[in-house]
This record gives sequence, structure tokens and C-alpha cells, in this order.
Amino acid sequence: MILGGAFGYGYSDGREEKHFGASVRWSYQRYLLGKSVTLYSNGDVGHSLDDDGVFTLDAEVGLRYTLTSWSTLHLGYHRNLVNGTPDTLNEGTFSTGLGVKW
Repeated sequence: MILGGAFGYGYSDGREEKHFGASVRWSYQRYLLGKSVTLYSNGDVGHSLDDDGVFTLDAEVGLRYTLTSWSTLHLGYHRNLVNGTPDTLNEGTFSTGLGVKW
């Protein structure tokens, strides 16, 4: 999906910025080994259309393993990146956990 709009940023000192831009959003899921393992990815990547060159990335990729009909084991990586603003953000997080379906 392709989106157009405005990126808005607020800072702790009270400053605000707005940039017009476009982004691409995705959501992907693929079953492996029957349906016992699921590979998934979702997120969006965006870029400002003005001269400021703001680039954003908010994406996640991971695996889910079905343990029983009601529980799954999860392993994933999430990346959040904002470049081209006064306060650059660059975070990456690995996660693992046990999920319950109901």
C-alpha cells in the first residue's frame, strides 16, 4: 500500500516539525513446514517530498512456532529509524516470547 501525507514530529523542548511525504506499507506472512512455522514481516518505509530529506523506517520481521493448538513461541526483530530530523532515532529490538491464542 502506498500512502501520502504529512509526518509530524514533536520534541521535548516544545518544537514541532511537519514534512509532506510518501510511504510504502507492507504486511507479509508465509507458512513453512505445514503450518507449524510462520515467517512474517510488516512495517512501513517513508521519505519526505520536501528538501529536508527525512527518511523513516518502522519494520518488524520474525518467526512463530506453533507449540499446541493454543500456544506459539515467537522470535522477532523490530527496527525503528528516523533520519533527517534534529533528533535522529535509530533503535533495534530483539524479542522472544510465548503467545496464547483465544
